[in-house]
Amino acid sequence: MCIVTQIIKKVNTVFEPNFLKTLAQETKFIRRERVIKPKEFLVHHLFLELEEGPNSLTDVLIEFNKDNISLTKQGLNKRYTQEACDFFQRVLEELINFSTQERSVLNSIPFVKNIKVADSSTIRLNKQLAQVFPGLRNHGATLKLQAAMNVVTNQLHSLELRPSRENDQSYTKYLDCIEKEDLSINDLGYFCIDSFKKIEEKGAFFLSRFLKSTNVYHADPHMGGDKIELAPVLETTKKNRVELNILLGKSKFKCRLVALRLPPKAYNQRIKNLQEKQRKNGHSKTKSTIFDKWTIFVTNLPDSINADTLLTLYGLRWQIELFFKMAKTVLNLRKINYTNAYRSLISLYVSLIAIAVLGLISMTITHKELSFYKAGKILKKNIRAFFDLINTKSNAIAWLAQKITAFALKETRPNRPSTRRKLSRGTSF
Repeated sequence: MCIVTQIIKKVNTVFEPNFLKTLAQETKFIRRERVIKPKEFLVHHLFLELEEGPNSLTDVLIEFNKDNISLTKQGLNKRYTQEACDFFQRVLEELINFSTQERSVLNSIPFVKNIKVADSSTIRLNKQLAQVFPGLRNHGATLKLQAAMNVVTNQLHSLELRPSRENDQSYTKYLDCIEKEDLSINDLGYFCIDSFKKIEEKGAFFLSRFLKSTNVYHADPHMGGDKIELAPVLETTKKNRVELNILLGKSKFKCRLVALRLPPKAYNQRIKNLQEKQRKNGHSKTKSTIFDKWTIFVTNLPDSINADTLLTLYGLRWQIELFFKMAKTVLNLRKINYTNAYRSLISLYVSLIAIAVLGLISMTITHKELSFYKAGKILKKNIRAFFDLINTKSNAIAWLAQKITAFALKETRPNRPSTRRKLSRGTSF
């Protein structure tokens, strides 16, 4: 069965009324027949959130009335419960739970099956919910969205809401989606030697920025595993590339360390970014160190993957940043302003369900590179027509994929090929 057929079957199954009724019964969202059926409750909230953004109870009642569903504000408000949140979460999980044998085609690294990236983003909530969803340093109410995706095929492997005070380093569920011959690329927030070990045990690869407080040791047995004072090495070298086989941390995990000197312009921009970050967090300014002049990676990729290719590979992380930008700008995840905690969660899950649908549709477009921002806007404008086609058993996936292909592709620049294109065609670096 081809991937397009698999995705059509997945979407049609998840949004089939009896399937949604089963999920609602399992989560105890419904215990008996109600005026509003689970599918109606789901899709009308989806329409409202995507088409209008924040809405009142009256807006919801007007939306339901389009299907001749009559409710009072009190009756509607009673339906915003933990069980309703659990139902929406199950729908999201069903959409995300999708496996395929398709693999990435990146000629520069043919031994890598897929490239997967994890990252998080904070979502602001109404400050009245600070007791329920406390933010960092008691700054308002927030939740954290943890996401993992294949940045070549656009497949979403997980979307999970977590407490905002939970640091990324302790979040390891993204490891569940790592398979043999995958490459996991993550930033400093996910730097964890135990995670690197688990990735390698799966027969997979990792590429991570180096946490400068981590001790490194000589891997050469002739050096007796002596500690490497990395700062003096970088300070004294005249090279623009430094590559070392090392033992990482107390557990002496064997891997490669690759450092690339920043050009002056990039270094100055990094210092500005650090200063701005310190200003926003209320921290006093700290002095720049030699590490700020370098981009340093640790990886278990073989020596055949040189420093410049590692830097290009790391640039693929930008895809998940673009994904978060689209989610916040287009699909209403920048701030949820409801004062009801359950309604806030439902609003979040509605946006995540839309994102999951967009991810599945994007996977069917294998021959082009998409702009997440443009694709999100097309989904938003066509969400009602999309479900009308599902209801009539028409091929809603192909219909929307055609629109996205026509209007949501990345602009091509012959002199500035994208990271994915360079890796796909085996460009020399």
